[in-house]
Parts: sequence; structure tokens; C-alpha cells
Amino acid sequence: VMEQAIADSETRFQTITAAIPGALFQVRHHQQRWQVDYVSDRIEDIVGLPPTAITADLGTFLDRVHPGDRATLDLSIDAAMTQRAPWHYEGRLITPEGETRWWRGDALPVEDGQGRVVLCGVMLDITERKRIEEAYRESERRLRMALEVSGMSVWTWDVANDQMTWNN
Repeated sequence: VMEQAIADSETRFQTITAAIPGALFQVRHHQQRWQVDYVSDRIEDIVGLPPTAITADLGTFLDRVHPGDRATLDLSIDAAMTQRAPWHYEGRLITPEGETRWWRGDALPVEDGQGRVVLCGVMLDITERKRIEEAYRESERRLRMALEVSGMSVWTWDVANDQMTWNN
């Protein structure tokens, strides 16, 4: 009976991790060392590496972090671990094929009662969202430039304060 309950629980867990549109993970920090306890299969969709490579060596994931983002990633994790506060991070990864992808990580650090801190969370691929945001910023920049060149004015209406503002 107990073995069947464990098997059923494992099946439910595998179904959930397969259905979530991101990668679940659990990493442990103890005596200045990090150990990956678990990462779901969806990690491969985000990073381009199989979960077995990351659980065997966290460095394989860290090597994929964009060089311009590594310092801010380290600072964000240090702050969350020191303060035992929720961790939220957005940054870039470079896949083994050389593609730059954006990711978001959210996790909670929890003490396990044995002097270790466990970070449980989820990673999401936010590449498409970042592309849309960049396209929007570029469109807005071009519109502002066109308005400046044309000499036309634009007005905005602040609904909350019921005021109109003219922008040249």
C-alpha cells in the first residue's frame, strides 16, 4: 500500500512538472557550496541543457549566464539568501547554439533544520515578452522622433487628475 502511494505521488509530481510552462528547481546551499537537488525537464527548453547536466554540475548552468548578467545574478542570490527573502531575477542566458534567451527566476529560501538553506523555485522563459517590450520601446522612440521633427504637439490626458498636458 505504501509503495503504491509513493508511486502515485511520483506520477502526480511528474504530471505537474510536465504541465508547468517553466522549470521547477531545488538547490541547496551548505558550507559555501551549492548542490542542485532537482531541476525539471523543462530546463532544457530554457537553457538548452538537459537536467542531468545541471544536477551533476551547477557550473554548466552558470556558464550559460550572459557575462553582463553574472554579477547582478550573484548579488540577487546573495541578498535573498542573507535576508531569507523571496528571490526574483530576470537575465539573459546564452544557449549552447549561441542564442540569447531571457529568463526569469523566482524562489524562496527555506532553512531545512540541518543548517542548510534550500532554494525552491521556478524558471520561466521570458524571451518573447522581452522582444515585445523592446519592439514597443523602439516604436515609441520612432514616434517621438517623428513628432519632434514634424513640430507637432501631442497631448496626454491624466484621467486620475482630470488634466491635459501638452508635450512638444
